[in-house]
Amino acid sequence: MSVYVQGNSDSQQAVYSTGNNVPTAKFQTTPDKPISGFSLKHQTSDKNQKVEYPFNYSCTYKQSVAAGGTAPPAITEKAEEDKPCPDPGVAKSVYLTGLDIVDNPKGTINLSCSLYDLTTKATIEKVACKTTLDTQRIIGVTVSVQPPPPPLLQLSVLAAGQWTPAPSLSGVTDKGGQTFTAPASTAHDPIVGIFLRNETPDFRFLYTCVLHDTELKQDVPITVTVPAGVPCMGDTSDPKTLYVTALRVEPTGNPPPQFTLSCTLFDSDKPSDSDKPVSPCKTATDSQRIVGVQVEIQLPPLQP
Repeated sequence: MSVYVQGNSDSQQAVYSTGNNVPTAKFQTTPDKPISGFSLKHQTSDKNQKVEYPFNYSCTYKQSVAAGGTAPPAITEKAEEDKPCPDPGVAKSVYLTGLDIVDNPKGTINLSCSLYDLTTKATIEKVACKTTLDTQRIIGVTVSVQPPPPPLLQLSVLAAGQWTPAPSLSGVTDKGGQTFTAPASTAHDPIVGIFLRNETPDFRFLYTCVLHDTELKQDVPITVTVPAGVPCMGDTSDPKTLYVTALRVEPTGNPPPQFTLSCTLFDSDKPSDSDKPVSPCKTATDSQRIVGVQVEIQLPPLQP
């Protein structure tokens, strides 16, 4: 993390630590030099390494004015990873009234600030990075990233003749659930097979895929149910012959985990209405194809 302070167009580096295996960046300034801008980036062993989930952040700032003057309204800007917010030329003559970081799926970001009150001369530590009074200034900021939990599932889809694995963990819900997403391809290739596997022995499940066979004279769906760790598909990967029309999971256990499935559909008759997630995961018309899948799992609470 790099930080700018009022009156200086050059950035200063935050102090980095890894106590308790939690990467933390911390910066503290003095009341006469409030924070006026910042930038954030991932630390990588190779500077050419591509960051899979880059940071995005925003900053809200006000123009510094002489005593008795009236400052213009606050301005909010957004920036991408490693880009200053706001521009260093602007940061020299402003002070931040708020900053925020968009979380990414690879960990939980904890953000806190130190606020100084010009009137009371008091400092408030470890609070939200937003001033509530015109007399307050942000003089400290701490960012830590809690490592993500181990993934509970593995998800892959078969489309266009090849298996494509979803990211190991697409997101973490507010209640601690995990999501796994196999997004639709730009070509909207229909999915003809699904692979789901539990990454922990703590729970088991069966899952079912319903397939449509275009070569059958009668429109009779093919239902395939398999245990976790076994691909769910027909006897061919040719989308002109077989394609998935529905997907569902049947968890076991007492109590069982909760699964929520949604699919991205492409409708050849109504392309403008496509690419919208639907739940339950199933097509409704012959012109629709499943082209993307998202699985959310929520483990039951621990028993006392």
